[in-house]
Amino acid sequence: MAVEIKLRAGSAATWTSTNPTLALGEPGYETDTGNIKYGTGATAWTSLAYYTTTAAPHTHVAADITSGTFADARIAASNVTQHQAALAIAASQITSGTFADARISQASVTQWQGSIEASWGLLVGVPSKFPPDIHLHDTSDIDTGTFADARIAASNVTQHQAALAIAASQTTSGTFANARISQASVSQHLCPPNRYRWTDFEDTNTQVNDPFFGGVILSGTLTVVPPVGLIQVGTHGLCLIRSSTTSNSGGRWNTSTDRLVGQADLYFRAILAIADDMALKTVRFGFYDATLITAPVDGTFFELVPGSMVCTPKSRSNNIETAAGTTYTLAADTYYIFEVYWTSTSSINFRILSMDGLTEHLNVDITTDIPTGTSRVFGAGLIATSSDTLADNLLVIDYMGVGFKNRR
Repeated sequence: MAVEIKLRAGSAATWTSTNPTLALGEPGYETDTGNIKYGTGATAWTSLAYYTTTAAPHTHVAADITSGTFADARIAASNVTQHQAALAIAASQITSGTFADARISQASVTQWQGSIEASWGLLVGVPSKFPPDIHLHDTSDIDTGTFADARIAASNVTQHQAALAIAASQTTSGTFANARISQASVSQHLCPPNRYRWTDFEDTNTQVNDPFFGGVILSGTLTVVPPVGLIQVGTHGLCLIRSSTTSNSGGRWNTSTDRLVGQADLYFRAILAIADDMALKTVRFGFYDATLITAPVDGTFFELVPGSMVCTPKSRSNNIETAAGTTYTLAADTYYIFEVYWTSTSSINFRILSMDGLTEHLNVDITTDIPTGTSRVFGAGLIATSSDTLADNLLVIDYMGVGFKNRR
């Protein structure tokens, strides 16, 4: 007589809803999945594990993986590595210096970049082989002091900078608008002979230091031997202006007084030290049209009057004068940097700085009585005189220049 053995069976949903406790070794069969569980005599159905003979590989989909996280514990790290290698890498998975998906390693990105460059070479007709670490890029890859793309190394950017054309807008006075312009380049660009001329008074014996011409006023004295306290180590050249025993005597260094017309970007710069005693002495420097002790008809200049170390910015047009409300009291026998700059035809900027160029003592603008027009011509330079009849030191010149500050 045949004996039929029948296992307890039901759908997965039925087993879950009834959740029986199978006897030890008693099998339970899911009719809709084909899975089997064996009882322990103490564990309910839903807490039992399915029976399997081998650790069969699990078929999974991309949703099983998220960036840097395994959504399903059935995927081991080794499996994920293989799975990553098979994935297609889209351009959107790479950002500048950052990998948007952990599935993309640094090595993969390096290879990906190389293939992009090779493809570009085929399009533009250049060789598809590139030397190591050389990448195709454009100016948008560079910001001021920042590399927008990690593929551009500092060494490559240096080479790239050298090949760039420098536009006028990339340089401002004392400031580099773009990191592609080095200090050395700007220093050479500041004073080309065609727009700015200067002298450091290496040799004053000739009385000519282009573009300035030295001269005495009523037998004053120009000499290259300044007071010992004003001789500095490393100084290129100095010129001392002295008075003589004749009243209203002194000296001057200036350009022609009929060459300059008021215009934007006109610039005067000098490094001077005023003598220790201003009694009976008058000093003017900047732009002016006088060659003697009288005040100029037209000009924009600094002035020190007898008995005072107060330096006053002034502007005169056809003998009408405006003096700046802001002044600065100079220390005797001390070098300063003086600047007169025509920021426009209607505004003149005056500055006094310490010799290091960092400490600013005066910065003021004058906007009235400015000499403009073809009838208001002047020169540049300085005049120093004394009304006393005793020979005395007036001032020491270290440097003086005139021209246009930014014009190409």
